[in-house]
Amino acid sequence: MSRVPENGDVDKESPLRILLVTGTLGYGGAERQLILLARTAAARGHHVVVLVYKDTREMEPELSGSGVTLRSLNTNWRKQVVRFFPRLARVLRDERPDIVYAFLPHATVPISLLGKLARPAKVMIGVRASRLERSQYVWETRVLLRLEGPMSRLTDQIVCNSYAGARDAVRRGFPPSKIAVIPNGIDTLRFRPDPARRRAFRQELGVSDDETLIGVVGRLHPMKDHPTFLAAAAKLTADDADTSRGGRNMRFLCVGAGPAEYLNSLVDQAVRLGLGEDRIMFLDARADVQDVYPGLDLLVSSSSSGEGVSNVLLEAMACGVPCVGTDVGDTKRILPTGLCEVVPKEDPALLAAACRRVLDGAGPEVSSELRQHVMESYSAERMTSVTLSVMRSLLDR
Repeated sequence: MSRVPENGDVDKESPLRILLVTGTLGYGGAERQLILLARTAAARGHHVVVLVYKDTREMEPELSGSGVTLRSLNTNWRKQVVRFFPRLARVLRDERPDIVYAFLPHATVPISLLGKLARPAKVMIGVRASRLERSQYVWETRVLLRLEGPMSRLTDQIVCNSYAGARDAVRRGFPPSKIAVIPNGIDTLRFRPDPARRRAFRQELGVSDDETLIGVVGRLHPMKDHPTFLAAAAKLTADDADTSRGGRNMRFLCVGAGPAEYLNSLVDQAVRLGLGEDRIMFLDARADVQDVYPGLDLLVSSSSSGEGVSNVLLEAMACGVPCVGTDVGDTKRILPTGLCEVVPKEDPALLAAACRRVLDGAGPEVSSELRQHVMESYSAERMTSVTLSVMRSLLDR
């Protein structure tokens, strides 16, 4: 195993040729981790190419100026097989990678199938979730999730971003001997406390300094369980109105994109719960999410399934924002006891009570400790160092 580079170091060993593969570069936690790995590895002198299947590129600007090459097959492998596989084979011939590393089932399954074509390159796949509720996904994704485990036996390495994900992968048929756990990394220069960003974001929303802003950041999908967050918000609002319980004048925020029908159902639920537009806001997904977290007083992750290591919890803590999360994936492992809280999933009353306790204990010292926690254990540099070490160990076998 190679030397672990210091923060910002350029690797002293020969540079690797790395091909990172995903379906699209749309907004998402896995896509953000792929981009972060690509940028950080390129900064250390490695030749990095990001390959996408389709031209959904909302996050492409984050690769600008990084030295990373972006290539697209501009096709859908499930619907255009005749074009897809020759194009992928051509990229493999052109780039001659040492390592092919695919993220998410839409990329991992075809890369597993084509692993032999990539030789002598080593093939890695990434598992970014745990205990997904397959019923919440379209039939194509359900099929891919079933195939992913058996197909993984054709690869050289499986990387899970959480211990919960690793246990779930074994249950799904992934070979335990090929699994390594590498938690997510966070760009702590991008995600940091910033009073100016806080003021600007709150002014944009019309939130005053004496109001408490509690937010959820994540795509609008059943696994994120926004209904539980809304029910907890209604509970906090009712307590807020009771001056004997120490009202905080709370407001709530949901940031993320999703199907219009699902968004409408959440808005309808909010109205039924008495949460009007003056109390809760729904914002679309934003490229400047680093400007969102500093404006919050508390970040909530109310997910009911599917999480491995939650990017939003780590990003918020890097910005000094305390968090409350539900007990899914590795949330208990990543949230520091005494500074944040973990509660059972799908329980609005417990979620609301935890929010109030964490807010009561919040302050500058807590913010500093949260940021230090992320910098020590979940930095981008640490994630990249461990990943590159795993890659080199594969090539040394």
